[in-house]
Amino acid sequence: VFNNVTYNVDGDGYLVYNHPGGDAAGGTVDNVIFVNNTAYDTGHRHSGYGGFRVNHEKATGIVFRNNVAWGNNGYDIRGESETTIENNLCRESFCEVRADPQFVGASAGNFRLLTTSPAIDRGTSLGAPSVDLDGVARPQGVAVDLGAFEVRR
Repeated sequence: VFNNVTYNVDGDGYLVYNHPGGDAAGGTVDNVIFVNNTAYDTGHRHSGYGGFRVNHEKATGIVFRNNVAWGNNGYDIRGESETTIENNLCRESFCEVRADPQFVGASAGNFRLLTTSPAIDRGTSLGAPSVDLDGVARPQGVAVDLGAFEVRR
């Protein structure tokens, strides 16, 4: 799952979930990678919802990498024990970057980064798409930018 933007939603922006009404055995989810996505202003329903979430005890190999999760009602990123969380920008202590991402115009749905954004050149190329949501080549600088958009240089 890469180069996506979710914003202004009632529930979670991105969710791996084991629905209680599903298979009695619970099923499994393996090797799902979320890289270079943006979640903003999610979780309107209540504080139990947020940006990126794994709520599935049998999910393995889930990766959240190079994402931006900001301005969400509840948490920004939540995982189970088998979740890898690395090179993300969010408000929570485990994120490598904990600062306002400086979007061009989030209130208008523009989640491109300002040239002063702390998300610039903070990602890893590991699993990153070769282009951003606009088709701009990654990276434009010394490293991949966080989120769905690469700043053009």
